[in-house]
Amino acid sequence: AIIPYKEILQMYWEKVTGFVNARCEGLEPWQLIGLTFSSTLASVWLHGFLCQPESLTSRSKKQFFKLLRKMPFVGAIIQKKIDEALNDVTSSLSFLKDEREYIKALPEQGMSQSEVLQKMKEYSSKDVRWQDGKVSGTVYSGEEKLTHLLVKVYEEFAWSNPLHPDIFPGLRKMEAEVVRIACTLFHGGPKSCGAMTSGGTESILMACKAYRDLAYERGIKQPEMLVPVSAHAAFDKAAHYFGMKLIQIPLTKAMEVDVQAMRRAISRNTAMLVCSAPQFPHGIMDPIEEVAELAVKYKIPFHVDACLGGFLIAFMDKAGFPLKRPFDFRVEGVTSISADTHK
Repeated sequence: AIIPYKEILQMYWEKVTGFVNARCEGLEPWQLIGLTFSSTLASVWLHGFLCQPESLTSRSKKQFFKLLRKMPFVGAIIQKKIDEALNDVTSSLSFLKDEREYIKALPEQGMSQSEVLQKMKEYSSKDVRWQDGKVSGTVYSGEEKLTHLLVKVYEEFAWSNPLHPDIFPGLRKMEAEVVRIACTLFHGGPKSCGAMTSGGTESILMACKAYRDLAYERGIKQPEMLVPVSAHAAFDKAAHYFGMKLIQIPLTKAMEVDVQAMRRAISRNTAMLVCSAPQFPHGIMDPIEEVAELAVKYKIPFHVDACLGGFLIAFMDKAGFPLKRPFDFRVEGVTSISADTHK
């Protein structure tokens, strides 16, 4: 059964070789080498031009506006708008202005302990009265007893270094216990694990990097993340840092992520799905269970960002306000959670 196909292929091969030989008839050897070299260079350039992480459309737009800005009349208008924006930013940062001169070099003489403390008092006196509880999204606790406790803890471990657990095993044990407590709190099984980071942004970055690397292992060359428009800006940073494409998913009238829109956005390049519990702009819980069903169906990792309030909603059941929708590892399909202890 294979012989007829072999004969057909041989026939077409003879036609192709005959056509090429006829075209090259009369050419000198150096001309053949030159044509081969030129066509190879052209193919490599074309591949590099078309196959880039940034789409051809995006690059074309950038080049168009770059040329547009070089036009005298248009460039002047754009520069005027840029100057206006810079002036607005400068005026909004007027609180940074100080009547005293900034220190720009090491002083000739060092300060005494009392002088250093006095200098710290001067700096802190410029702060807004956040203790009144009117600085939303900046400071989440100002309890005096907690402050004293934190100072004592910091004093105990001021010179420790978590990079050297062999020298500071107690610090390593503390970290392991905090991670396990968090895993238990979010109903992770015995095989669940985690890591402590510097804050919510780094937690989100690490999750995105892990899923990008997993996508590479699966053969996805241009990983995409599907993120609600209400998600934290750290996902935009992660997409930029790790060469991922961020696809924003619109919200419903209830300010939840549109699950159907997310389903339509799923492609063979989708590396991760994202939801917030709750999200920053409106404090709304995204439909975690519905998105988790998509994650299971299409075998896509699913990250839940619970950085704002994650350690509060975990106690809603015990507080007598059970959540209608679970958000943690009880939901099949949820593969990672980010949460901040300070908020």
